[in-house]
This record gives sequence, structure tokens and C-alpha cells, in this order.
Amino acid sequence: PASCLLNRAIAGQYPAGSTFKIIDALAALMDGRFSPDTRFSCGGALALGSTVFHCWNNSGHGALGMVDAIRQSCNVYFYQLGIKLGPDAIAGMARQLGLGARTGIELIGEAAGLVPDRAWKARQRGLDPEWKSGDSANLAIGQGALQVTPLQMAVAFAAVANGGRIYRPQLIERAVRADGSELAALTPELLRTVPLSPAALATVRAGMQQAIVAGTGRAAATFAGGEMLEQLPAGKTGTAQVGDLNGNGRVDESEQPHAWFAAYWPVDEPQLAIAVFVEHGGYGGAVAAPVARRVFAVLDRPGADGG
Repeated sequence: PASCLLNRAIAGQYPAGSTFKIIDALAALMDGRFSPDTRFSCGGALALGSTVFHCWNNSGHGALGMVDAIRQSCNVYFYQLGIKLGPDAIAGMARQLGLGARTGIELIGEAAGLVPDRAWKARQRGLDPEWKSGDSANLAIGQGALQVTPLQMAVAFAAVANGGRIYRPQLIERAVRADGSELAALTPELLRTVPLSPAALATVRAGMQQAIVAGTGRAAATFAGGEMLEQLPAGKTGTAQVGDLNGNGRVDESEQPHAWFAAYWPVDEPQLAIAVFVEHGGYGGAVAAPVARRVFAVLDRPGADGG
């Protein structure tokens, strides 16, 4: 397979898809112009000039507030939010949460990714230097020039769970001797705390919880027979389009979208943050979310096989 020796967790750089919508929401909620009650209407698509930007639900979602927009992962809501919010606010929040820079994990080959904004576009040769509404729409749903690593998304979702604290990822919790006695314990290294209001965090967490209970992330908590985990996660699905990579005018197997699911578990007193990424796997809710469920099941009910 292509790039079989690439450590995709730290060096694979991909569009984040709809997992990025929590970053839009946090940026908006920290801006005085927006609130949880900010509503936009989705009719299934949004026309910007001669380009039509589609929602995954062709029938539309109707008028939505922010929690329902996260639950339903409504593209048209976030197109409109992103355009009104602007790229610099979105990019600023993304960078505070760790995107666009190496996490600092002690592994060779970590990639920084890319968070585009007005200044970035103005520097690119061959591109219109002016940032357009369509650029904002693409960024708002985690597409366009945005590039993230799976580890960066896990760090960002951990910050949502813990109140805004960004930690340097570590591979080892403690070192023990052959007899089991502890040699050393590694203290978590706090890099910074993102100033997120309790109200902003509560809104985003509510949307992520609703995504699991009645939205696009149900497969992250529901077994094949319909039974649910006893302790539920809060999370966000993502399906990142990759375009016509081969240039042959059709979508080949290698051009299927990337499947994402990022979450923390459980809702109360979170213990785990996770980012599941399946390269060219398809839809995040159908492919990546069930992988996360298998992980949660080990902790939730020892002995469960995840369905």
C-alpha cells in the first residue's frame, strides 16, 4: 500500500471534515455576535455566486440552533456561521486548540498540518489572493486547504473535555522495575489553557452528546442489537472529501472520503479522548464511529466485544 511506513497518527495530514465544526462553534460562542440560540436555515444547499455548497442532507434540516446543528452535523448551518464569523476567528481558535503546529510528542516525523487564513492565501502563488466566502464555507466544514493529524484532533477534543487545557501527548505514564515497583512517574505537561467560557463548552458538549444519542454519531454507542453503552461518549463524526485525486473524472476506490470520529468518554468525568481516522474509509458515522465504540466497550463493560 502507498506510504505503508507513514505513521499516520502523527504524520498523516488530512482534511478534518465535520469534526472541525466544534472549532467553528467554539470560535463563534467566544465571539459576542453569536450564542447557542443563533439560528440558520438549511434547505439542503447554499448558493454562493455560481457555486452551490451542499448539505449531506439534500432535503435540508430547516431552521436550527447550534446544539441541533452539531447533532445533525448540518453543513449549511456551518457554511453560514463560518462566513459570518470569518476565517481569522476560526483559524485563531483552531491554533489555540493545537492545530497547525506539532503537538510535541517525543516521536520522529511529526507533521504540523496547516490552518489556512487570509494571510496564508495571500501568500500562495497561483491562487486568487483574496479570501472569498467560499473559502470560509470550505474551512467551516473542515475542507479546503485545512490539514490536520489524527493526534491533533485527539488533543483538541481532550481540551473540550477537560475545560480547555492543552497537554503535550506522552507515550509513557510511568516506568516500573522488573519486580513491579515504580521507578518513575511522568507528570503531565500542561502547555497552555485555552480561555473557553463555561457556557461555550456546555453548548458544544451538549451538541456532541446529542450527536451520540440522536444524531450522526449513534454508532459510537449502540451495538448491533440496539443495546447502548452504559456510559456514553460525547463526539463528532466527520466525512472528509478528497476530490478527484486521479484526475479521471470519477470517484475510484482510492478516492473515497476519509472517515473520522473524535470524542471523549464518558460524558461525566471523562477518562479518554480518541480520534478514529480511516483513510478512504467512507462515512464517519458508519465506519469510524463503530471503531470508537469497540474501544469504549472495553472500558464500559469488560468482556463486551463491541458488536
